[in-house]
Amino acid sequence: MRNRRNSGNLFSQLGMMGIGSVVFIAILFVAGIFAWMYLFSAGSEISTKALLVEGIVYGLIFVLSMIGIFVTGYEDDTMKYIGHCYRGGILLTVIGFYITKLPVLTAPDKLQGQYIYYGLQFIIYVLLAAVLAMVPILVIAGIRHIILDIFDLITR
Repeated sequence: MRNRRNSGNLFSQLGMMGIGSVVFIAILFVAGIFAWMYLFSAGSEISTKALLVEGIVYGLIFVLSMIGIFVTGYEDDTMKYIGHCYRGGILLTVIGFYITKLPVLTAPDKLQGQYIYYGLQFIIYVLLAAVLAMVPILVIAGIRHIILDIFDLITR
């Protein structure tokens, strides 16, 4: 891995983030586990659409991450990687929810209520995407970190 720059191990990067960020990530991770358990156990049309969108989005992020490792090389800043993938995952998931028209609210009949409906729908999509994003992103980051460590052992 000739293009890899080392910025310390994962625990030293966590120390630089601050305790508030670590607690926030832990809360999102625990909430994400419960949200994923609910999606898998619900078995409804809504949860099936959400699982399909999540599978496509995080499959794409994983494939792009592996292409990046094998083709261009990566900086070994895991926390920066998690941040970029987390924001990208939220954006792509919200777009996927709009494409699949995931029904989280019922649309009102009156025109005045539709503005509130679209605003609330956007907020729910973003919150749902933010909670669901942390678990797959941390799994992908762990796989990426293991692959980078294997490459370091091979190239030494």
